[in-house]
This record gives sequence, structure tokens and C-alpha cells, in this order.
Amino acid sequence: MDLKRVVWSIGQNTPQQQFPEAVRTIDRDRFAQLGTTYISRLRAHGGDSSFHVVDKMPANFQLLGMLRAILPNAHVIHCRRDALDTCWSCYRNYFGGQQRFAQDLTELGRYYRLYEQLMAHWKQVLPGWILDIDYEALIDDQEGLTRQLLEFCGLEFDERCLQFHRTARVVKTASQYQVRRPLYKGSIGIWRRYANQLGPLIEALQSPATPLAAPKPGL
Repeated sequence: MDLKRVVWSIGQNTPQQQFPEAVRTIDRDRFAQLGTTYISRLRAHGGDSSFHVVDKMPANFQLLGMLRAILPNAHVIHCRRDALDTCWSCYRNYFGGQQRFAQDLTELGRYYRLYEQLMAHWKQVLPGWILDIDYEALIDDQEGLTRQLLEFCGLEFDERCLQFHRTARVVKTASQYQVRRPLYKGSIGIWRRYANQLGPLIEALQSPATPLAAPKPGL
């Protein structure tokens, strides 16, 4: 939630002009200040330790333009997976009401198509800044894709990256059980078990997505 909170702090003192409209009113210094605030919030999670932070909130893809503006040296890893497997995973998990689009199959499919459009836009206007990692490819070649990811981030390979499931750290996300196991193939194509119940989702994913609105002048 840190990135979202920092971004939405723009214009909080002028409720009539909030994000994204408020972006027009800020300058380079304000962008830099927001970046510093974001880093401070991340460091608060780790105290004085030296570490690298992965902010994996699902909705971060909406804010990549702002992330580039406030933290241009950040590295963005875009983890992709089969659309139906992804949507089924979202639908089966309860996010405490924070991801309401995931509670309706039709809305979920439409949301996914809009997400694809927005990611295509970011990669067009920010070429080379985003690395795509496909889940299925990672399962087939864990070490190769891990090395590629680390090189993209300017980090050295460490064998412990392949043994992530042995960490003793606390995990509080919906993947808390999966990360305690080595990579496995059992979830590839898992949506097929429920194909008869996923009709609205399949139809929504097959329908043409609503085009994203053209940006207003100045944005």
C-alpha cells in the first residue's frame, strides 16, 4: 500500500484536485520529495538492515507512470501468467474487500483486459524499463529466469534464490503457503477443472476490451 499512499498524497490539501489531475500542478522537486517519502516508508519495514525491497501489491501496475517519475532507478518486474489461471486465482482468494473486481467473474475478465491495455501502454512509453517474466517459463527454467531477473536488477546471482521456500521469514500475503514449497507445475492450467463454472469470465476475456480513454492535454 506504500506506493498508493504516497501517490494519493498528491493534492490531499486540495480535495477538489487530487490524483491524477493534481500531477499537472507539481514540479521536479515535488516528484523527488515523493520518491524520498516512498523510500522512507519502505525502509521502515526493515529497520536499519541493508536489504532490497519488493513491493508486490497487485494494483501497482496502475501507478507505474508515477513510479518512474518519483523513483526512476526502480526496476519493474512484470510477472505474467495465463489469463484464465490468473483470474481464477484472484477469484478464489478473498482479499478482504480491497479487490472488489475479483468478486464477479464478468467484471474480473473486463478488469484483466484493461490491465493488459495499460501494461502495453507503459511498455510503449517506457521502453526497456519493464522486464516481463512468464510464470510458465519460470517453472520450466527457474535458474535461467532467476539469473535474467537478477541481471536486470543489477544484482549478483545467489544459489539461495533457488531455495526461496527455506526462508524463515514471516509471510503474510495470500501466497503464504505456496512460498513454503519449491516451484511446482500443478497450478498450470488449473482453471480447466472449473471451466463449466467460469463461463462469464471466459466470455469477458474473449470480448474486445473497452479502449482506454485518450489522455487529457497536459497529462
